[in-house]
Amino acid sequence: MRRGACSGASVEAGPTRVGLATRAIDSPVGTLFAVASARGLHWLGLERWDRPAPQGQADGAASTAAQALLDRLENELACYFNGQPTRFSVPVQFPEWASQFSLRVWLAATEIPYGETTTYGSLAALLGNSKYARPVGAALARNPCLIVVPCHRVVGAGGRLGGYAAGKEIKEFLLALEAAGAVTGRGCQSSARAHPLTAAASSGADLQKAEASKRCRRGIA
Repeated sequence: MRRGACSGASVEAGPTRVGLATRAIDSPVGTLFAVASARGLHWLGLERWDRPAPQGQADGAASTAAQALLDRLENELACYFNGQPTRFSVPVQFPEWASQFSLRVWLAATEIPYGETTTYGSLAALLGNSKYARPVGAALARNPCLIVVPCHRVVGAGGRLGGYAAGKEIKEFLLALEAAGAVTGRGCQSSARAHPLTAAASSGADLQKAEASKRCRRGIA
């Protein structure tokens, strides 16, 4: 089993297929699909993705712990989407198929501070060779835990947005959300209401935001 330390969430990589729990989480960017075990978050992606999510056997005791982890994730995501600078505390369990290079890239991405960005080339140079910009981009495209492992904070040279597995519009939204949160420093009551993605949400968006604010006020940050 491989381990790594990062800012915020702890990270592991290894085979864990027992006691997986799943949850659909509403968000301004669409329904997020999360998969977790008692040991950590295995997957966080868009429900509409064509990527296969991890599969495993359910186990009562482990699933209870996994559900508790998903509760924490959902609360932290609520704070994040309300514009509160959020340091995710949920541990991440990276897949056993991940290469050592991919793990290094994902771990490096977790060190990019909220509201800040770096370039593919800079991240490659940090890993030892600035010529690795393309492999770094390819590894980020395989990131199994969006937002918690913030690959959206890696952009192209010269301010180009660069690619994003969930779509460039969502990447732009996440960066704008964090930029506003970093500048204002406001808590869970702030929002990215003016952004086109949020403006296009259904009439139930305000109710969702109210519920998110309640979760934040329960002390999750």
